[in-house]
Formats: sequence, C-alpha cells, structure tokens
Amino acid sequence: MSSSFTEFPEEILLEVNRVCNRFETAWRAGEDPNLKAALEELPEKYRGAALLELLPIDVEWRRRSQLPIDVDGYCQRFPGVDRERIAEICGGASSDNSVSDTAATPSSTQKRTRTTEDIPRTIGDYEIVDQIGQGGMGAVYRAVHVRMDRTVALKVIQPEIAKDPQLIQRFEREVRVAAKLTHPNIVAALDAREEDGIYCLITEFIDGQDLNTLVKKNGPMSVSAVVDVLIQAATGLEYAHQRGVIHRDIKPANVIFGEQGQAILTDFGIAKLMTHDLQLTATQAMVGTPNYMAPEFGL
Repeated sequence: MSSSFTEFPEEILLEVNRVCNRFETAWRAGEDPNLKAALEELPEKYRGAALLELLPIDVEWRRRSQLPIDVDGYCQRFPGVDRERIAEICGGASSDNSVSDTAATPSSTQKRTRTTEDIPRTIGDYEIVDQIGQGGMGAVYRAVHVRMDRTVALKVIQPEIAKDPQLIQRFEREVRVAAKLTHPNIVAALDAREEDGIYCLITEFIDGQDLNTLVKKNGPMSVSAVVDVLIQAATGLEYAHQRGVIHRDIKPANVIFGEQGQAILTDFGIAKLMTHDLQLTATQAMVGTPNYMAPEFGL
C-alpha cells in the first residue's frame, strides 16, 4: 500500500478528501463509522496513506465521544502501519485511556511554536514585505519569492493550530486539495510549508479590494453588478463542489476583485479547518461568520 499522500494522482486525492468528509460527517451525525469500510472505498494501493488521514479523525471523535482508543487494536487491524506512528496519532491513549509505554511523547528537540508577532523577515524562500490582514487563522503578509521575484500572499497559521499535529495534518490535506483547484474565480494556492515551527500557506497575491471594503467605500452596488458577482462566485463554488471541496465561510471579505474586475474567492482549504473544534466541543457549537450563516445554524 502506498504510504505517501503526495503520490496520489489528482482523482485519488480528491476522492480521499470526499471519503474523509463522509467519515467525519457520519461521526457528527452520532454514528460510529467503520474505519476499515471507509478505506475500502479507495483502491488498495492508496489505503495506507489514506489511513493516516482517517485515523486522526477516528481518534479525535472517539476521544470526544468518550469511547476507548486502543493502540493495540489499531495495530492489529492495520498491521502495515508503523506502531509508533499509530501511537503518535492516538496521543498516547490505550484501551483504558491511559498512557501507553510505546506512545510517542513530546520530544525535547521538538521545534517551538512561533507566534504571529514573532515572524522573521524571511521564511524559507519568501521575504516579508508588510502585513496586509489578520483573521481567525492567523496573520496575512505580502511577501516576495526571492528567487522568482514574485509577489505572493503568505498566511501564517496561528499558534493554537500549529501546536496540534492533527490539525496541521488536516490543514496540509485541505491545502493539497485546494491546490488542485484551477479556476478564474478561485485564488490559486501555490505552496504550504513549515519553517522553524512556522506553518504558512502561500497563495497568489491579488492586488485589489475585497467586496466588503468596496461596498463600505462606495455604497450599495447596482443590481446588475450584484448579479454579476453572484454568478461568478457561484461558478467558482460549483467548480469546487464538483471536486469535493466545500468553502464553509463565504462572505464579502472573502471575495476579492482582480485586475480585470473578476470576483475571486479566497481562503479555500482553510475555512474548513476553522470548524475543526478549536475549543468547540459542544454538539451545537456555532462556527463560521454569524452574519453570513444560514438561519438554521443559529437554532
């Protein structure tokens, strides 16, 4: 079985994302989905790598539901996966929820987590120019790829997420899927990396105003202009949905107008991570931006 997610062709990458989404949806609905059955939806050669995407979801929901997390049980069911890797994902939990002797523990050599206020001028090949935004995921900077002399938008992930390896794993999977989205109405994801404890997402830089700022500055748009923006946004969303990617945080601030006036959706591959329960463990916890959520989510 393939154990490297990067080896997946595009159609398998997208299908793995769909399987993970369905698996987590089943947990959210109060079910106890079968991990092995979920893997069997995929070609056998890709199941090893897919397991490393599904297992953290299974472990998290079992812990949240106060169900046993059995490292030995996982090892017996999936003998092809390294025991230390399984123990690391399980966070040291055993069948009685006590710490296992073989479980991975934080290493003294583990890289420290940086804060968004502690950002060096250069991150890898990118040189920071200035900060252009701040959001729930972290700070956004205008940066330049030194070798290519290309301006990009660099979003540094906030420390609360960077501290959690399961969240980072999920973030990386979502970014890899988002990077497959090539559409004129969707911002292009260019790179995702970790440098000295700093996790960041690099996207194309759009030198334009977002819809929220534009309306505040110029007032209400004409009906024809509104319809045009809606059609463009819906076209981008339809393209993403056909590939199993759901934005989950559509709002004016996430629609930016490009040089040609086209509406471009931003924050793909990130918004979904925001629903991954950073301190939100209640079943009725509300996530997203309230002003732009469907009314039923406020019930």
